[in-house]
Amino acid sequence: MKAIVQQHYGDASTLTFEDVARPSCGDGDVLVQVVAAGVDRGALHFMTGQPYLMRLGTGLRTPKVTVPGVSFAGRVEAIGSQVTKFAVGDEVYGAARGTYAEYVAAAQTKVAPKPPSSASKRRRCCRTRPSPPCKQCVTTVGSSPANRCW
Repeated sequence: MKAIVQQHYGDASTLTFEDVARPSCGDGDVLVQVVAAGVDRGALHFMTGQPYLMRLGTGLRTPKVTVPGVSFAGRVEAIGSQVTKFAVGDEVYGAARGTYAEYVAAAQTKVAPKPPSSASKRRRCCRTRPSPPCKQCVTTVGSSPANRCW
């Protein structure tokens, strides 16, 4: 499969487009065909290896996970033997390391079903964003239908 690969910490010039092995799906994992991958501050920190203290967990001199990216949306391709929440073909989103690739394996606890298109914009916003920003949005703006977070 194709993936964006990073062998060294640094800026975008350290990224290459290469063939890599398709991830295996563990017993409690979901294998997802990535349709969209998020580019956010977290991915930037993993790419640059800064702040330096985080390298204690991500690799001192080079990244432990060579495919960057932490958030994704896509379709379930395969499920592990202990997965009960999802089925092949489900549209999902979630978080895992190595999302800048055609496929990513994620723990079922880090994956959620895609919100229905009939849901309100506010509900979709809160379901697809991490909890702290959603809570701050509702606390600051209020939960009245007339108020908007975006």
